[in-house]
Amino acid sequence: MSDDPDAPDRPDFSTMSVRELRTAHETAATQDVARHLRSFGVAADNVRRGNPDQGEPDAIFDSAHRTLGIELTCVGYYERGSRDSDEFMRRSWGDLQDLLRVDGPTMLMGPELMNFDAVKTFAQSLLEQKCAKHYRVPTFLVICAVMGHVGLTTADDGPAIVRDLRVPTGCPFERVYLRMQRNVTGEIVLFQVA
Repeated sequence: MSDDPDAPDRPDFSTMSVRELRTAHETAATQDVARHLRSFGVAADNVRRGNPDQGEPDAIFDSAHRTLGIELTCVGYYERGSRDSDEFMRRSWGDLQDLLRVDGPTMLMGPELMNFDAVKTFAQSLLEQKCAKHYRVPTFLVICAVMGHVGLTTADDGPAIVRDLRVPTGCPFERVYLRMQRNVTGEIVLFQVA
């Protein structure tokens, strides 16, 4: 997918359903995570969408004669750990559309996502929820906390956040990463959670 907003292959997000938005985000983010894993020396080839009906995570890939997975969860607007996620996303998208028409390109973010401690607490909650799940392939967990999701908390806070995150005993993931964005450059960074 191109970063150019006028590129012919760029999807029209305004016409997408919540499920389509989630799928587009997961696809782009898992491709990015696969690139980062390669930079860490992990072979990540033939990345494809996982099939949850077969016990697979969000993405599956080939790595040195075995199949691995990537489970992506987001600190932010749609992964809320409750049944209201779709309604929250619809309201957020409606708010965004209203803001774009009335006040220019401004995004309202929930107050729970606008400070360091809240982001850390939310990330820990997601980590605990996801560690209770099991997949049929060894899987990397990636907690996505890029600026589009968490507002004012950037990759500069990453080391302090991962230092305080605790992986539950018996967590089934190969590794856990926090995915963040640098404030000025927009560069995406992965921090490994110990």
